[in-house]
Amino acid sequence: MYSMIETAKANYLNVFQYLYMVLLYLPDYKNGPEGIEQLHPWSEFIKEHCS
Repeated sequence: MYSMIETAKANYLNVFQYLYMVLLYLPDYKNGPEGIEQLHPWSEFIKEHCS
């Protein structure tokens, strides 16, 4: 968890919004990892929603 928070900070994201987005969308990938890259803190999807 600490690693996720620090990586979000390093990418200039709102930490609480980033964790919310990850926890919101992560269950969608439980059956397959396709597309999980959109939850990385440097992805455009996350930057758009958490900056």
